[in-house]
Formats: sequence, C-alpha cells, structure tokens
Amino acid sequence: MFDSEEEHEVETIVLEADMRSEISRLIECQGDLTNLSYRSVQNAPNEVLVKSQEAVEPLDMISPGLEKGVVLKSLSQGWVEHMKKEHDLAKAVKSDDVEVPTHLWNDKVCRGPATPHQAACLYILRTFFLRVYRQRLLTDYRRVLRRNHGRKWTSMRRWVNITLNSDLEALRDIMWRTSVNSWFEYPGGSRLMYWRFPAKYQRQARDRVPVYFIEEGPTPMRVQSIMKPAEAEVLRAKILKVIQKRYLVVPTERLKSVISYFGVPKGVIDGIIQDWRTVYHDGANGLNDKVWASSFWLPGVNSLARMLDLTSVMEDQDIGEMFLNFELHPMVRKFAGVDVGPLGFSKEECASWWLCWVKNLMSLSR
Repeated sequence: MFDSEEEHEVETIVLEADMRSEISRLIECQGDLTNLSYRSVQNAPNEVLVKSQEAVEPLDMISPGLEKGVVLKSLSQGWVEHMKKEHDLAKAVKSDDVEVPTHLWNDKVCRGPATPHQAACLYILRTFFLRVYRQRLLTDYRRVLRRNHGRKWTSMRRWVNITLNSDLEALRDIMWRTSVNSWFEYPGGSRLMYWRFPAKYQRQARDRVPVYFIEEGPTPMRVQSIMKPAEAEVLRAKILKVIQKRYLVVPTERLKSVISYFGVPKGVIDGIIQDWRTVYHDGANGLNDKVWASSFWLPGVNSLARMLDLTSVMEDQDIGEMFLNFELHPMVRKFAGVDVGPLGFSKEECASWWLCWVKNLMSLSR
C-alpha cells in the first residue's frame, strides 16, 4: 500500500499525461504548427509514460517491477522543455505571409471535413456577411455624425469646425480600411472604432493619447545606414506592406528626427533563416529619453504563477498588429520619421523617401 502523498503524485502523473495527450491533439490541428504533432511525443526523452486514453490501472499494473515507495513520473521536466522548445520555434518561424488555414474553419462549421461544395458555400456566406458588416458600419458612420453634429452636418463649414473634421478624418480612414480588408485578412490594416468606447474615452480613442515631453524633442536626422542586399530585399517587402496599410505616410509637416530600423532573423532551422522581423528603434534618436512616462504597477510572471494550480487552464492568444490599432499623437509624428531611401521604392510604391509613423510605437515610453 502507498501513503496518501504517493497516491496524490500518481494522480498528478495521470492528469499530466491527459493534458499532454490533449495538447498533442490540439497542436496537430494547427496548420502553422505542423512540427508539433504526435511525432514530438514520440521523439521525447525515453521515460515511463502513462497511457491517458486507457483506464487508469493499479500502480503495480502500470509498472510490474515498481518497488514500494518508488513513483516514476510520466511527464518529465526534460519532456516539458523539449515541448516548449519546439512550440517556441514553431511560433517564431511562422511567416507573416502564411495563408490562413480556412479549411480548419470550414471543418469546424461542418463538424467534419468540408466537401468542395460546402467550402464554396461557406465562401459565399462569408462574402455576404462581410457586405452586411460594411453596410452596418456605414450606418454607424452616419449615426455618429448626426449625433455629434446634428442632421445638417453636411452643410456645416468644415474648415472651421475642428471636431467635425476630426470625426470625418477618422471615419473615412476606418471605412477605407474596412473596404479593403477581407473576412480573414487585413491588408488595409485597422483602426479603433472610437464611438463604441465609453463616452469619456471616445475623444482619446479618436484623437490619440497625448504624449508629454520632459524636454525638447530629438533632432538627429541621420539617414538610414546601408544594409546588406539580402536584408534590404527582405525589409523592402516588409515595409512596403506597412506603407500600403498607411501606417507609414508622407508627413504633413517638416520632420525633425528619424528613427532607424533593421531586420532580425525570425527563427533559424538548419542554418536557414525562415523569416525576418522588422525592428524600428525609436530609442536610437533619443525619443524615449525625452518623453515622460507615468509609473504604474505591472504584475510579473511570479504574480500570475501564484494564482495557478493543477486545474488551471491557460491560453496564449497572439493578436496580430494589436498595437497598431492605436494612433500616434500628431505632436510626436515629426520625431518618428523613417528614411526608406535605401530600399529603392519607386514613385508608384512610395511617394517620398521620407515618411513618418502615424501608429503607436511599441517601445515608446508612455
């Protein structure tokens, strides 16, 4: 007989094995994590594994040679590290250009593998509902203008009405992005639908959060350094998408400073770079040092760990371009210029070699 502590450990082993089996099944369904499948389990370090899909047998049946007081763990720390390493690598090497696995959504709706006819019908439904969404957004557009400026807003003098101009500029931008985007993809980028925020936050959601300077803004206007041909080719394609989404635009006032950018390998397998990440270094020109940031308490991983137990379930959601939903305040844009001259854009692709950011900068102190 085993004491209660050992029996509890055996139950923990079985629970971990169940979790491992469930994770393996979920990972196999992810089109972008094909490296993490049942093969990952088979390649794990050799340990005594408890079968989770079978009824739990007595301890002496699990391991006939098990001596009293000896418990063999089914999910070793080595296997956990092995799993985490493959998961992080698969997430890191996920290309920005990877296609959306629409078949997963189709199969979920059809509760099984979708036939070509069903997939075509679902495509038609998505197209229809996307039009409904755009039409309702346009209705909201008109309702916001009538609520804020009255029914005769069309006859108002727009060049003297700052509030009306701000509403029109924001709403036009939102409608343009919506007209370009599809059901799954956002080639036109995104922006906050500010009128759906609580009333006291709507102005900030529309006009951006003010940034406070503790001294005069930076003035370095250093041109972008020359890059290697391979890096320049990759960055050209990456930054062109940002320009097409109107996150980088031609400045409306003279730039006072520029930030540098460079490419960082995004996952390397067998010495081959799978993808690149573009990094905009807004600290290089001293912008971060000039900005005042309010201090606030931020919980760390230790705070989170104290709230977890064996029955806790956690999920990692990676929302693409979340930070870029927020606008960068106009007073900061002149210090957030970007020199795209070394990338060799044509006039059709980019109207100017000097651009500025209009979206929030992730590393900017706030």
